[in-house]
Amino acid sequence: MSHLHLIQKPSRIISTEEKLYTENSILISSFIGGPLVACYLLSKNFEAFGQKNWADKAFTIGVFGTLILFGFLLFVPEDILSKINFFIPLSYTVVIFAFFRIYQQKNIVISLNNHWEKHSIWKVIGLSVLSLTLTFLFFWLCTFCFFE
Repeated sequence: MSHLHLIQKPSRIISTEEKLYTENSILISSFIGGPLVACYLLSKNFEAFGQKNWADKAFTIGVFGTLILFGFLLFVPEDILSKINFFIPLSYTVVIFAFFRIYQQKNIVISLNNHWEKHSIWKVIGLSVLSLTLTFLFFWLCTFCFFE
């Protein structure tokens, strides 16, 4: 079984053209935009480190995580959802944040100390709002098409 191990240096030559998504970016994107956008940002970090295989896995996890979330939201009774509505984004945010801390944080710190740049928080917020909008649109279409 292949495991990702933390590395001391990114797997390609340091370039100041690369930009990274930081801890706060991942937290904000996950909470506002959902697992899809957060995993997209994680995948972009993996790409910046030359870890294309892990970038693909991170994005795939985001897609399936979003689909699982949809399935859960579509079939759980509304009275139960109203009691746990804040817990849902909090729970997947904690999982994504833990993934970031385990697999990316060390590389991010090393890279930022070597003059890599961070993506703008406004870009993160924009991507998060876009993801949230697309998620609601998709969710609305699913409920309209399957339950009306």
